Amino acid sequence: MHSLAALLALTLAWQGAVAYPRFWYDRKYLASQGYAAKDGYDWSVFPDDGSNCTSYPEKAYTGFFPAHGIPYMDSAIGMAFARAGANVTTLCPGAKHTVTVSFPIKRLALLVTSPNHAVHFSSPAPATSNCPGRIDLGGSKNSHASSSFTATFTVPCAAGSTNGSSTVVFTVNSAGTSGATRRWAQAAATLQIAPESAAECAAVSAVCANGGGATDSAMPASSSSSGSRTAAHKPPPAMGGRRNPPPTRRPPPHRG
Repeated sequence: MHSLAALLALTLAWQGAVAYPRFWYDRKYLASQGYAAKDGYDWSVFPDDGSNCTSYPEKAYTGFFPAHGIPYMDSAIGMAFARAGANVTTLCPGAKHTVTVSFPIKRLALLVTSPNHAVHFSSPAPATSNCPGRIDLGGSKNSHASSSFTATFTVPCAAGSTNGSSTVVFTVNSAGTSGATRRWAQAAATLQIAPESAAECAAVSAVCANGGGATDSAMPASSSSSGSRTAAHKPPPAMGGRRNPPPTRRPPPHRG
């Protein structure tokens, strides 16, 4: 009878186990919560060891995060970018910008950029010191789940190009905190980094030319006022749900 009760408790715990964004980018933390290879879990299913600043879930990881399922592209996720208070669709080297990520329901999320060093987030702080372009929206705290997050970032002068332009991809992986809302929902937006000579970046081009850092000075915004929204791109990781770390040991998942 006791063994049956224990088995039932184990099953319920397993079904309810979910992970925060931190479980994706901080593998040491994941291992400390009972998901280490020595505990019988197959870490080879992951695309990397957590050190890749641009990775995010691209499939189901049933042995680790059963509540999140297979990631899907969510057209209801919005991403709007602004500089000096005005919406923009291009980024300027040397300038500070904001990105507002919105969801149809309250979620936690992980926002990554590629290439990672093309963007340096300052608020909230980067999830890890070696990944300036990756942030944990909600700080991996269930109580901080929200339907909207705003982050501030700088485009380093080095990210600009005098002979052309480059791009940066913003990818968000999100999840709700209960039931079916826990399935990973993703979206991505690709923005161009304008060259320093571009008209919309005139106010900061001199700063970069003189070796200065980012500036908050008002700059002419791009002609578009719609902001950038989700693009048909592959997106990211994030995980929301109960604080309970992994349940008791379960046979490692098959690679898929």
